[in-house]
Parts: sequence; structure tokens; C-alpha cells
Amino acid sequence: MCAEVLQDKGVKLPTEMLEMVLAQLPLPDLLTIHVTVCRYWSEVILNPAFIPWKKLYHRFKIAPLSISSVFLLSPSRVDDKLPATDIMATLCELHGVTSLRNCLVSVVRLMGKTHRIPVEDKTNLLLQKHELFSVAMEALENMEEALFPRPFNVWHVVTMIVLLSHDVWHVDALLRLLLHQGSMYTSCNVVEAFYCLALFFFYCTKNFGLPTRYHYIVHYALYLFENSWTTTPVDNPGRLREEHVGQQSLHRFIPCRPPVVHTHEQMRIINHNIEPSHVVKIVAFAGTGKTTTLLQMCKQRPHQRFLLVVYNKSVEEHCSKIFPKNVTVKTAHAMAFAHIGRRYSAIRKLDGSLIANKIAKMLEERNHAGNRYRRAALVKNTVERFLNSAADFISLQHVPASDKYRVSLDDDYRLRILLPDAELVWEEMKKCSRTQKISMTQDGQLKLWQLSKPSLLGYDVLMIDEGQDMNAAMFDIFLNQRCAKVPSVYISYDGDIFYGGYLCNSCAAFDKFVPPMTLRYRDHITQFKRDTCRISRLMLITGRETHLETVNVEVMSKGWHQYALRPRQSRSNRLPVNREVNLEIEVIDID
Repeated sequence: MCAEVLQDKGVKLPTEMLEMVLAQLPLPDLLTIHVTVCRYWSEVILNPAFIPWKKLYHRFKIAPLSISSVFLLSPSRVDDKLPATDIMATLCELHGVTSLRNCLVSVVRLMGKTHRIPVEDKTNLLLQKHELFSVAMEALENMEEALFPRPFNVWHVVTMIVLLSHDVWHVDALLRLLLHQGSMYTSCNVVEAFYCLALFFFYCTKNFGLPTRYHYIVHYALYLFENSWTTTPVDNPGRLREEHVGQQSLHRFIPCRPPVVHTHEQMRIINHNIEPSHVVKIVAFAGTGKTTTLLQMCKQRPHQRFLLVVYNKSVEEHCSKIFPKNVTVKTAHAMAFAHIGRRYSAIRKLDGSLIANKIAKMLEERNHAGNRYRRAALVKNTVERFLNSAADFISLQHVPASDKYRVSLDDDYRLRILLPDAELVWEEMKKCSRTQKISMTQDGQLKLWQLSKPSLLGYDVLMIDEGQDMNAAMFDIFLNQRCAKVPSVYISYDGDIFYGGYLCNSCAAFDKFVPPMTLRYRDHITQFKRDTCRISRLMLITGRETHLETVNVEVMSKGWHQYALRPRQSRSNRLPVNREVNLEIEVIDID
């Protein structure tokens, strides 16, 4: 019940109690959902003194140049604001976190100084139950007294246990001990302390080259803690439970755990009340369960009809086997073939792609047109750009500004030679005649279908799986339908979206085609093991920036491994940025 309603009934909910509850929830939920509950909740959540470390962590990680309160620098200047980067630089200078050599020691020391310690604290008795407690105490005792004045407090021990943790479960067990009923610390104190750790670890990783494992295990432990309230869907919520008379099946009385436990982010998408005007965009990393989420959405709504659009035939065959009967699975090119391509196929004038030699033979002689084959290649590029766009006609923006050797083209040459040639080729492709010189292509039939403004009838929801593989023409078709749309897209680990074979540097490029009416963002991998994901992520990032030799990756609980990254059947020794590649990972050495 809302706090204002309780106050109207004479029941006053203390602010401290409300803060302890809200501190355990994810910050995105606090700022998008719970802040709208009532004015009282909004004042508590937006108060700069409430979870300042948690707010600064997310701000510094997502938008480091944005303005934030300087409450952590000086509680008396709560209304003053500075960029998050300036606040972190000041905090690091204040606490001596200035280099890779001293950052870990300084973090242990600042944790003992900055966080509250209750009078007669007996939390050490609880921490003794942690398997790394004795090792942490021994490590602290071996430190010089000039670095760590005796006696050690709880936060010194907690930070040392985090530094010595083998994996995320050691940090998770530490969180649970600090929140045990015998602890003197509230959930707000504990969450703030761990976000402080995560913030400084992330800063040191970004600026000093600290291994990512320290930030990773703290961040992931906090994620598990804040989302432990996740619910699981029932097998068939659309089916009404009826009371039967007579013989009953034993399966009716056996509690059955679903084979897949969905995360809270998946559940928010699955339980979203889809209306015809909604666009539910799913932007997620590889392996986070985008297709699984779409599958559960369909199972949970047996009364609705779904059209699932996939990219290629193999994915279509796979999805047809696993999706329920209320889902029709098709590829965009198959739908275009049924409406347009069938006519060209009947006269054997449907090819896979344009052929530059055929274009060169068809081109007319022009003054100052240059080499015929170079001109044909540029015309082919122009037509392909048009076919992959949402435009209704070929314009100068589709004509390339340079050739394959990156030699700039004169604007007059582009307008006087290349643009008319491209228009001539496109008109020849559309003839649908046995005598036409240039055959229609797969992308061409899709473009003609897009220009006909088709209407897909008989479906309540249109879902697009792996939207990054589809071009603008496909999205123009699907997003102009009157039913609800659910596109999903893969985003790389450094925040880039792979779209239509070209690398887009931000979500804004994808938003041109998918308006973000309802955005559900998934950023935690559930399909693979944690170490596998970390290795793959670091290898892709490193391989993109350097030559593919060896990559040092620190795997939790297994020490240091050295891996070799080799692309299969690749002529280049650099990872392409805009294509998927199969990689072989080979363990070279194990320390």
C-alpha cells in the first residue's frame, strides 16, 4: 500500500524503513517505476543523501559526463552538482587511489574510513563463518602498520575477502552474512558499501588497467542480490483451471518446476501487456535469451496469433519446431517471393545478386564516363545501397562518394553519370520480361514488395528475431503494420549495434527504424558459463584493437590462462568489425 494512503489512515511509515526496502531494488526500477508511486516515494528516491554510491556508480558507468550531486564530497553541499568524472577524480585523489600499484591498498583503507561502524559491532562473529575469513585476517596482519592502523574494522575485513574471492559466490555469501539477522548493518549500509567497492574497481579498471574480475564479481553479486525476487512463469497461464469430478491425474498434484528459469528482465518483457500500437524493442547481448523470451511470450498468449520473422531458412526451420501452433514463422525474402519474386522465377529472371559484368555490357557510352568496369562496379554499389534502404527512389545519397580504393568521386560525375546509370539498371530489373538484360535479385524483390506498401493481415503481434541482420527496407515493411511489433536486436559488448552489415555506433541509428515506445534492455548472459562469456568478450575486444596473437585472460577460480584467437578460413589477421566470424579458442598455457 502506498505510503500516502497509510498516512491518511493514521499509519506513518518511517523514512528509514522505506529506505531499507528501496535500497535493495535495482536503480533502473527505482528511477522508472517506483519513483512514480507517490510523492513521498519520489522524494525519498530522488534525495541525494539516499544511496549516493549506488547512484554515482550507475551515472559514472553509463553517462560519466552527466551532472551529479557532490554529496559524497561534502554533505553540506548537497545542492551543488559536478560531472561524475570530476567527482570520481576528486574522491580518488582524496583517498590516494592514483595508480595501479596503490589502488587496491587504498581501496581497503578508504572502505574502513568512509563507511559507518555501529557501536559494539559483533559482525566479525558472523564473518568468521566465511571460508576466506582466516585468510583475509592473515593478509591484513601482514600489512605494515603505517598502511593499516590497528585494530581492523569490519569493512577492512570485508574488502580483503572480496579481493581474495575466487568467484562471485564468495562475494554473494559475504553479502548474505552481512545481512544476516545477527548483523548490526542495514541493507542500505551493505548495498552502499558494495556499490562503493564496485565504483572504485570500475574506475581503476578503466583508468589504470586493473583486471576486470574485481569489478565483475562485485557487480554480478549485487545483480543477483537485487533480483532475487524474480518470479517464474507458469506452464500455461492462458488456460483456466477447472474443477473436475471423477478420476484425476497425479500430474495435477505434483509441483513442476519449469525447465527454464527466466530472469526478471525477461519476465518484464514476457508479462508486458501488448497493445496494437506498442513497439516492444529488445536490445541485448549475444546469448542472453532473446529468442527464448519471444518463445515464452507466445506460450503465455495462446489466444493471440503471432508472426515471427527470421533472417534465413535454417532459423525458420528451427523455430518452426520449437514455437507453439499460434506462431507462423517466415523469412522476409520468402514473403517477398510469394508476392513478387514468383513472377520473376517463372521466367527464370531471379538471381541471388547483381553481376557487375552484365551491368557493364548494358551501360551506354557517355563522355568522360571513365573505365566501363569501374563505372559498373560503382553503379552496382549504388543500386545495392538503394535496395537496402527505405527510400522510394534512387537519389544522390545512395551514390558512393568514393570507389573501392577510397578515391573520392566528383559530385558532377556522381550526378551526371552514376545516378542515371543506376536508375536505368533499376528500371531494367523491374521489367519482368524474358528479354530483360539484368535479372531481379533477392533484395530487389524485397524492395518491390516494400514499395507496394503491403499489409500483413491475420496477426495480432509481429515479432522480428535478430533484427540487426535485417535492412531498412525490411523494417519499413514490418513497422508500418497495424499490429503490435516486438523487434529484438543484438548489441555488442562495447555498446555497438550490428545493423544491416554496417556498424552503428549507438542505439540512435537503430531508433531511426524502431521508435523506442517501450524498451526492455537485457544485459546479463544466462546461456553460457560466466567464465566463457568473460573470455569471449575480452578476446573480441582485444582482437578488434590488436593483431590476433595471444590474449591474457584471468579466469575466476582457475588462475591465469593464455588463449589464442584464430579465425577459421580467414585471409586477414584482424577481426572484421561488421561480420560474424567463427573462432577457434585454444588453451596455450595454464599457470
